[in-house]
Amino acid sequence: MPRWWYNVTDGSCQLFVYGGCDGNSNNYLTKEECLKKCATVTENATGDLATSRNAADSSVPS
Repeated sequence: MPRWWYNVTDGSCQLFVYGGCDGNSNNYLTKEECLKKCATVTENATGDLATSRNAADSSVPS
């Protein structure tokens, strides 16, 4: 299943293939949904490291 995830390292939403098991909340049906949900992650960044109040929002998909 093609899905989108937020890459906190470079501040972008990226396409990946989701297998359907052991997912997390960093998994969006569309790029637009990913951008809308994660736009504040980079706005809250300090220095070169972007952070999120919710760790699941900025994790790498498993």
